[in-house]
Amino acid sequence: MNLYETDVERRKLLSELESDVDYTFRDVDILERALTHKSYIYENHSKHLLDNEAMEFLGDAVLGFLSSAELFVRHPSMREGTLSKIKAFLVSSSSLYKRALGLGLGRYLRLGYGEEKSGGRHKRAILVDAFEALVAAVYLDGGIEAAEVFVRREFFGVAPMFDMEEATYTDYKSTLQERLHLLRQPEPRYRTIGEVGPDHRKTFIVEVNAQRVVLARAEGRTKKEAQQEVARLALETLKNWPAPVEPIEVPGKDRLRRSLSGNGNPPGAAGRKSAAPRPSPVGYGRAPSPLDSPLWVPAAIERRRSLRRQVMMHRAFSHGRR
Repeated sequence: MNLYETDVERRKLLSELESDVDYTFRDVDILERALTHKSYIYENHSKHLLDNEAMEFLGDAVLGFLSSAELFVRHPSMREGTLSKIKAFLVSSSSLYKRALGLGLGRYLRLGYGEEKSGGRHKRAILVDAFEALVAAVYLDGGIEAAEVFVRREFFGVAPMFDMEEATYTDYKSTLQERLHLLRQPEPRYRTIGEVGPDHRKTFIVEVNAQRVVLARAEGRTKKEAQQEVARLALETLKNWPAPVEPIEVPGKDRLRRSLSGNGNPPGAAGRKSAAPRPSPVGYGRAPSPLDSPLWVPAAIERRRSLRRQVMMHRAFSHGRR
């Protein structure tokens, strides 16, 4: 059968994908379904064709089973918690996205006109779903043995596309918080800015910011996964910035430093003793951080203006009572 009406040019294109995955499909309709997005079905009003959503579900299960089995065989003495972390890393959306890009899956997708125009061939969620559907297609056409060969080659090849240390240490949120603490910045704030996909297959889009500066945005199958991914991207942004050092004395800057740090004397209080000045948010003697915001400068000035207003109101009130 040729339900998807695969013509000669389309078949030639699919043969390139078969070469990349090192597997030739006996039933090309299975491969076509794995590459068919729901927008294509909707816009073409095709009642006899099916999209790849159900195949994503099957591919996710097959991939989880085969990766777990392979990890157990390769590391029989490894603790269950560590194996779970590695597996979660392998089947995460960021990992599958890399493999989808490596295979160039976007070239082979059947998309609706609207999805095509909006850049659907490059969308992370669509490519991740297509990769899972491809795993299911190999399983349905060739059985568990063929799927095992494909998964082993993609994830456990001679030069696997993951770092064991990175795979076992995935608490990027704690690392980001510690890094910001060294930079003398507030704790990071995570915000979910979008949700796409059906209820049973949502993709969450999350951003992280510190001191009103957006550090990164990322997406994941769960909010937890998205937060870990966005924290990892934020660490990439910050990794080249050194921790602040104690400020050094600069001639003529002492009064300004006291003023901007909020420890300066109010007007008319010259000579009065004050506490030792705190380091300014930026700090002299180090390169500025990308989080150094100019917002603290007007805040310090506003404190002084507020003090002046209070003094003037007190004088006016006292004068009116006389």
